[in-house]
Amino acid sequence: KNMLSRLPRRPLQLAMRRAASTQCALDEEFPGVISTTGGRRSAGAAPAVTSLSNGMKVVTCDNGYTGASLTLVVGSGSRDESDATQGATNALEHMAFKNSTERSEIRLARDLETAGCLFNACADRETITYSVDLLPEQEYVEVALAALADTVLRPRFNPWDMEHPKTMAKYEMEDLSNDSELLLSEELHAAAYHDAGLGRRYYDAYTHANLDGVAAHHGATFGADRMVLVASGPGMGAMVSNLAGNYFGDASNASAARQESAYKGGESRTRSLSRQAHVALAFNGVAAGHGDSAAAAVACSLINASGTDAMNASYSDGGLFGVYGSSDGSAARDLVSGLAAALKVQPSADALSAAKARVRLAMATAGHKATSASAARDALRTGKVTTGSAAAAAVAGVTGADVERVMKQILSSKPTIASVGSISQVPRYEEVQSMF
Repeated sequence: KNMLSRLPRRPLQLAMRRAASTQCALDEEFPGVISTTGGRRSAGAAPAVTSLSNGMKVVTCDNGYTGASLTLVVGSGSRDESDATQGATNALEHMAFKNSTERSEIRLARDLETAGCLFNACADRETITYSVDLLPEQEYVEVALAALADTVLRPRFNPWDMEHPKTMAKYEMEDLSNDSELLLSEELHAAAYHDAGLGRRYYDAYTHANLDGVAAHHGATFGADRMVLVASGPGMGAMVSNLAGNYFGDASNASAARQESAYKGGESRTRSLSRQAHVALAFNGVAAGHGDSAAAAVACSLINASGTDAMNASYSDGGLFGVYGSSDGSAARDLVSGLAAALKVQPSADALSAAKARVRLAMATAGHKATSASAARDALRTGKVTTGSAAAAAVAGVTGADVERVMKQILSSKPTIASVGSISQVPRYEEVQSMF
């Protein structure tokens, strides 16, 4: 107990009254002291979506921060690769903000750093995301837009430009071999989509990527019709809407249309010397933006709260919903039985209410980078952006019947099971099927 709790009742009341009379309110800044609000202020208008003449979309929003960010998302990922271009997405991630046909890596980095910008890139199965944090003033915005245009539209493909991606990919492959959960995710996707589309392995640049393949993948998928620029911050809307065309107006459309990635279900078994069995069990999930997305998110939260790790990976045309866990290899059969049982969700009213609150809290506390990336994916998929309040309202409206209906639909698909490690006691596919 703290010191105040040890005081007699009347002195405690007096102490609290004195404290209240001399302190600022918790939502008030103390005069003369540096702000503690972390650059936050009231958010501005709802996101607006416009398009350049070449089809590239521009999303402008004000997330309530005093700083600004530019996030460029390209609808190009490992699912868009072919056998000839496999590993290109991972390589392009590591080539971001490096040499371009206009500037060297050193010049580009110096120009951004001189403007006080912070920049990075990341990639996944469906997108590559380039982001720059900056001050919301035109001189800095122009520096950031020019850098984004150079690295996205005009990367340089010389033999020595592949050295860094190859080195980084080698380290990632070494990490992958020691990270059972990451390896499990790779194998689960490969089994679910039969090594095609969303099933193509992302961490493959060291083994397969080559200069011609990376250049071909970039040329086929980095088109204006697959790009969304998200500008967030005070006054960024009009500024970026007016400037974006100067830097991206000459981008052409992608030459390759994205192919549908069909879920098929299946099995992957990867034996290693580990004594542990790592197992993931998944089914055909709900696509991003689908009307059942909120119910699937709540179902995932319910399973997590029950003590079983759950996953709800949503993509533009499908998804994976499932559970995963680890045990001693000798207990792998019981592990799989437990995972299967955890998927049969029947929520109580209290559990449902708590799950919805957790999902809404996660939405409310998402950082501005995650919010910008989400807005870009919305715009890529539908040409519109779902507001935070609309997404939260959808979650608040989920009922127990919704969760049970969505889970019944998910579990009606063929299962996918991936196992890594000591797998001799992991049930075979036919036995797993019989559990549902």
